[in-house]
Amino acid sequence: MRAKLNRIQKDMSFGVFAFIRDAQKRVLMVRHNYGQRKWSLPGGGLEQGELVTRGVQREVAEETGYVVGINGLIGIYSLRKSPGIVLLYSGKVLISDPVNQLNTQEISQSRFISLEELRSMKHQIYPAQLGLIERATTIRKGEWPESNWLIPAEV
Repeated sequence: MRAKLNRIQKDMSFGVFAFIRDAQKRVLMVRHNYGQRKWSLPGGGLEQGELVTRGVQREVAEETGYVVGINGLIGIYSLRKSPGIVLLYSGKVLISDPVNQLNTQEISQSRFISLEELRSMKHQIYPAQLGLIERATTIRKGEWPESNWLIPAEV
């Protein structure tokens, strides 16, 4: 039993992402510099021994340069096609000028984008990421955290 559990844990994907909006309600997004080079919420995997919220803050800082605070957990999403989960956190920018350089090996751009523009760019955004954004904008704070499947937006 322990060997099976260790194998599942080793094969399991675990992602953390941040949903951050500015005063104009635009969403902080990053464009990957690898793979399909699509837009995504800032985020990624945790490092060994890292607290989840600290991992979200680190990923945002590495990918955007912003120092952020975490407001709360929006949702926990199960993957359907592989063993894994995604945690989506709400956050806010604490320092308005980026203090770090972008990790240009991973990220080519970082900027705030309006929901209308994001919806019009749907072929340039990972469908599951657009699904997270749509969910985050419709769930009220009192309904957090949501627990559901990670469902891609219709493309």
